[in-house]
Amino acid sequence: MINLATFQFVPRAYKQAEEEGNVAFLAILRQGAGVGAITALASMLSILGVRESGLLPSKILALLDPPIFVLIALGLGINRLKKLLVDPVAIRFNKSQFILIGYLVSAPVTFASVALVLRCGSYYGVAVVLMCGYSLATFIARMGYRRVMGAREKLSV
Repeated sequence: MINLATFQFVPRAYKQAEEEGNVAFLAILRQGAGVGAITALASMLSILGVRESGLLPSKILALLDPPIFVLIALGLGINRLKKLLVDPVAIRFNKSQFILIGYLVSAPVTFASVALVLRCGSYYGVAVVLMCGYSLATFIARMGYRRVMGAREKLSV
């Protein structure tokens, strides 16, 4: 669902930036992030609702452990919201190196942590590590976004 919002709001934000400036650009991205987050949450809750309804075959039920599903869905949601809100801002303001640095730092940490957690036999731990890895990549990319947000003179140009 967040991908659908991304395809709708990101191009619109760039177009609006050309017409009205950076404040409009940021406003549309935030609107898209809100729509994406709400629809993703609704989708996640719908999937859990169908799971609880008893309509799914037992083989699918075995694969859909609710805590693991929620953790992985939240991690993926964080990553997709990053691509909808943080990455376009970083790209627009020539701060895309923060996107790369985020992945360069988080990927090895995440892979090593997943290997360690798997050795301990904790599938819940893997879901937590994946969510934390996406969060770390987002946090690092957001550092560039925060710098842009602090430069108010850039936003008013």
